[in-house]
Amino acid sequence: MILLVALSVGTMSWLRQFPAHSGEARAQVEAIEGVVSGLQTSLPSLGPIVEATTRAAAWARQKPVAGKVSIDLEELRETLKQLEKEEEGLTMARASLVGAQAEVKARSATLKPMLSDAVWPDQLKSALRAGRDLLLLLGWPLALALALVYILNSDKAKDRIAALSKSLQKVSLPGGVEFTLWCEDFRQSQSETFRKFRTDVQAEYDKLAERHTIKDTLARILKDTIEPCMREIEKTEPLNYRATIHVRDVLLKDAYYQLVDYQPTGGNRGRAWSVRFGMVGRAWRLESDSWNGEVPGVTENLIQDWGLTRDEAQRPGNQTMLCCILKAGTGVPVGALYMDAKGKHKFGSAEQMKALAGKMQKAAETSGLIASLEAIWEDIRKKVPLVEIYGNGS
Repeated sequence: MILLVALSVGTMSWLRQFPAHSGEARAQVEAIEGVVSGLQTSLPSLGPIVEATTRAAAWARQKPVAGKVSIDLEELRETLKQLEKEEEGLTMARASLVGAQAEVKARSATLKPMLSDAVWPDQLKSALRAGRDLLLLLGWPLALALALVYILNSDKAKDRIAALSKSLQKVSLPGGVEFTLWCEDFRQSQSETFRKFRTDVQAEYDKLAERHTIKDTLARILKDTIEPCMREIEKTEPLNYRATIHVRDVLLKDAYYQLVDYQPTGGNRGRAWSVRFGMVGRAWRLESDSWNGEVPGVTENLIQDWGLTRDEAQRPGNQTMLCCILKAGTGVPVGALYMDAKGKHKFGSAEQMKALAGKMQKAAETSGLIASLEAIWEDIRKKVPLVEIYGNGS
């Protein structure tokens, strides 16, 4: 009986590890717990039976004294009565044990299907895991099949693939095989793309220049500062010059951009050059003012000093040039005020041009032109990616 109780208690501990997925299963578990509790309660009643049996065994082991057996009849009668009484209790306990055993078996038989049903989440996890593995195995082929169906049935997708194929320059295949796709369609496509970029950049520059009234500010500087100085130099001849403002180009790295049309002649805004080109590029790189009363007549000098090609150096152009590098309070260049004229020495001697450049810098500061150019750069550089044409990084 003690062994049955111990087994029942162990069984209940094991059953409690399973979650109660239904009220019926919980009821079965609680019923078995009640049976076990009754068995544990009946255990103390076996104590007297064991004690009486122990006394009888001790009496039977008594040794004879002087050839005779010393028997306490009264004690023997008392022990027999006690054995008869405890026998009745043992019979009742045996009956309770048989009933409890039968009830535990019945309850266990009812509970087994419930426990089998309770493990369905583990079975579901296994099924989901198998489904995931299958999806990973067939995912890419299925995605490619759907993409192919979409491409075959979508005109927009076909156009996008055609545009992508035009932008491909080189195709590499396994085994070191390469195909260069530099056809006329590719060149035309890339030219159109770059022209669109430049058009968008010019539109943004024009909007900012209009917002900061750059053209009007330049006109005031020319009228109030530059032209009075030029009249002192060219007292008998009418003024014949043009001026504009260049700023850092936001589309191409290491390039400068013509922000406004020439004043007072008009035209040519939106052009861009490398900082390695011309007198303006040289002044930009040196971050200092530059001037020439006449363009050097030797082609090799223009190629070497101004970065021109031979064809560019041989083209006729204006002779007098003056470039004032406009600097912020930190000393960083923010723009260039450029002037030129057709004749030679139209802006006076080298000393006069140097003084004129100083007046241009001061006028740009007092008029707010330099502050406006700083604001334009801070605004536009956040909107357009800066493209590096030549990879000169280390």
